[in-house]
Amino acid sequence: MRRAVLVLSVLAVAVAVVAGCGNRTSSSPTVLRLASADPAGLVHQPAIATFVREVERLSGGRMRIVADESRSGGGTGNADEPALLRDVARGRADLGWAHARSLPAVGVDAFEPFDVPGLVDGYGVQGAVVGSHLAADMLAGVRTAGLRGLAVLAGPLSHPVGTRAPLRAVADYRRLDFGLRRSPVADRAVRALGARPVTLDHDHIDQLYLDVLNHSRTQVGYEDDLDSLFFERDDDARPWLTANVALWARPAVLVANPGRWRALTAAQRGWLARAAATAATASATLARDRDRALLGELCDAGVHVVLASPSDRASVVRAARASTVSMLRGGENGAPIRRMATLRHRAGPDAAPRVPPECGRDGRSRPIRSTLPDGVYRTRITAADVRAAGGTSGDAEPGTQTLTLRGGRWHLVVTEPGRYEERGTYTGTPLRTTIISRRNVIRDLAYVSVAVAPGGLTFHVGRAPSAFWPATFASHRWRRIGS
Repeated sequence: MRRAVLVLSVLAVAVAVVAGCGNRTSSSPTVLRLASADPAGLVHQPAIATFVREVERLSGGRMRIVADESRSGGGTGNADEPALLRDVARGRADLGWAHARSLPAVGVDAFEPFDVPGLVDGYGVQGAVVGSHLAADMLAGVRTAGLRGLAVLAGPLSHPVGTRAPLRAVADYRRLDFGLRRSPVADRAVRALGARPVTLDHDHIDQLYLDVLNHSRTQVGYEDDLDSLFFERDDDARPWLTANVALWARPAVLVANPGRWRALTAAQRGWLARAAATAATASATLARDRDRALLGELCDAGVHVVLASPSDRASVVRAARASTVSMLRGGENGAPIRRMATLRHRAGPDAAPRVPPECGRDGRSRPIRSTLPDGVYRTRITAADVRAAGGTSGDAEPGTQTLTLRGGRWHLVVTEPGRYEERGTYTGTPLRTTIISRRNVIRDLAYVSVAVAPGGLTFHVGRAPSAFWPATFASHRWRRIGS
């Protein structure tokens, strides 16, 4: 996949104006690069997308944001958010966003209270936190990493997932390997439940499911939010999601390079600040509404969705929380924990999730008929594009690519030079599509997100087993050439 920026709004002119140039005027917009590491694309980060739209609206098109997605993992799904934050600090990107749990890796511990289990366990309390002075105090901590904080954004809730059986009670966690996005606080919480914390990445998830399918392990667990679970599950093994246990939230932090910020005019800084505030205010509602819509889709994809009893849920949270609170109580994060607890009490619990009855029983996949527009699409990739996606000549063929989508079946023809063909099927919504290849009589599967725009498609490969997928599908925008 070519390591270039993806323009999130139609640019009238592709030349950026150097900011802070006094009273000099120009018809060209100021363009800022936003580093983004979500492998499924920025459309899966609705608060960030809101920020991008608001900047253009408030500025009347005089300032625009483009997303630099070169750190998204190239189809492996293993994005490097600490590297992204360092790149923003060094001026390799003007803006950037990352999940709060990535910040300890760059020396910022202010967001650790978010990792206390059951403390920020709903969208009501998240909205209260990001709208409070506490969020501003936490955001000030990013200065130690050479960053300027713009906003704390509410994110999805992270739930326990079992690969072979549900994780409802404390006893279900004992002696399990439990994959998570590592942090000192989260590690201690998992150990308090009797499980062993292991690093969560796509390679590890693949191995977990492979072990289960080969019967070398009977059960493993990991944390995940609903959107990421679609991309990180295995299509052959049906995971079990405990929907009413939220271990913690996954808020994001929007940051800027301080030097680039100072170089902007006062008006330009005002547009960014107001857009960031609007995104923060909307973030909890956006995340909540997405989760509500996703439960049914996950059921159709074969995920078992279950609920823990009130007593089991309380026991899990109590066991996981005790050691983490004692770990942080005596330090500088003790006061923020108390303030979060007060905000949680005022916000009250979220409404219980509504789980379709069949979700907890069979877990059978019911493929969703794709709403991608049928048609013929074309793009061209070079050998450099294949290498940029981490592939070789054996992974993808450079040349002119013609892709036909028709009623859930796809046909790819690569020409110039030579000729190569491949076929398969696809199901799901554009944002969460499962695409299968039948090449070499081997079932090869990838999870992708497809942005549909007038005149074409853009693919983001959330997870795939080889570089064939990002090199072939996500290398360029596909132009519609026929119906």
